[in-house]
Order: sequence, then structure tokens, then C-alpha cells
Amino acid sequence: LAAGLPPAQCGAPPGEDDVPVAQYLALLQQALAHAGPGFGWRLGQSVKPTSYGVNGILLLACSTLGEALAQVLRFEALVHDLGRSSLTRQGAVVVYEWRNAHASHPAAAALVESVFAGIHTCAQWLLGQPLVGVQVEFAHPAPDAATAAALAAARAASLAAQAQASGAQLAWGAPAHRARFPAAWLDWPLPQTHPGLLPLLQRHAEELLRARQPDAADIVARVRQCISQRLGPQGVRLADVAADLQLAPRTLQ
Repeated sequence: LAAGLPPAQCGAPPGEDDVPVAQYLALLQQALAHAGPGFGWRLGQSVKPTSYGVNGILLLACSTLGEALAQVLRFEALVHDLGRSSLTRQGAVVVYEWRNAHASHPAAAALVESVFAGIHTCAQWLLGQPLVGVQVEFAHPAPDAATAAALAAARAASLAAQAQASGAQLAWGAPAHRARFPAAWLDWPLPQTHPGLLPLLQRHAEELLRARQPDAADIVARVRQCISQRLGPQGVRLADVAADLQLAPRTLQ
């Protein structure tokens, strides 16, 4: 819909809640061709927390921006199978990184741009204020590196204008897709927080996550759950996971 495509071309298959990855990527490629330069970033700017399903509802119950980001990492598999996020702290800076599981797809660049624009837009929506100064780096080449000069210039101008409006600084050709921002932002309070609902919503999300992975062996499922609960800017240590599972680190290895 954000690309101006007919509604009949924008939904999931009849009777299904989720759009299969292949179909989503094909639809994104079609929308990109229809909407033109900068569509990926514009698509991300159209999201709200409720766009992310159960995970988005979880965000509405969080107390701080850092807590909300932890939920994004913990339950990302409930939202999509397009890639995975990580969060690391480097001194006074936090680095959010997203690994694209479909980097060879023709619409890969637009996909990545939509993910980062969506998270940035959603964070601003939750905080109720602009996030100015976020540094977003894309691993793919600058727009004018792969297209004709006129189209590339138009796309770059479009992206630059949108980035300025949303307070993000864009760069291309980085080693990974990532965003950098001050670690102090993690402690910023969210005005609409409902902390009493968070444990209940987390339990529901955990049940949904287990239902999506029914074939995992018990120990694998327990390790995966433990890691997901510990994901955050401090990283996950083998010794901590072993302690959570009441195992010796050597046994867990």
C-alpha cells in the first residue's frame, strides 16, 4: 500500500496470517519498481509498533528504550525470517547490527533500508520525540554505484532528504548493516509504559516462539530461550548460560 499498489496485491494468501518470505520479497521488489527511488526508507517510515504484531505490543509495555530493544532482539523470529539483529555496547556507544538473510535478492538493499528506517521510526514513536544523530551504515554500495547516474542521483537525494527529516545520518559501503547511537539513550523512559503487562505479554510471546520451533531438541530449545532472554548490549557469555541451566560450562559445550 505504501508503494501505491492495488490492495489485492498487498496481502497475505487467503486464510494465512503471515506472508511467506519469498512472497514478501517478490512484493517488495514489485513495490520498489512501482514506487521508485527511496522506497525502502519510506516503507520503514510508515510503521508503528503494532506493525510488528505481538512484538510490537510488547514494546508498548516497556519502561525504557533499552528494554524495548531487548524485546526486539528476543522475539524477532515472531515478526519475520528476513534476518536477525544484535546489539553490542562499545564504551559510550551502542551498535545495533542487522544481518540480512537474503542479501543476494534484487530487493536486498531496499529490505535493509526499510528495517533500519522502521526501527528508527518506531523508536521515535515510542519516545514521542525525534532521535537526532543516529548514524546508519549500510553494507551495500551507495545508490549511485549500481544504477544510471540520473536515477542514482534522484535516489540519493530522496534518501538524504528523508534521513534529514528523521534525524538519521546515512552512509554506505560499511562492513555491516548497523546503526550507532549514544548508550545513554537506552535509559530514556517511554511515556506510555505499562510494566505490569510486560511479564504476561512475554509469557505469551514465549509460547508463540516455542510453537514456531516445535522440532527443536529440549536442550537446544532451553539454550535458545536462555540466550534470547539475555540478549542485550552486554552480550551473552557461555558461563552465564551454563549457570542458568545449572550445567558446568564444559558440559554445555
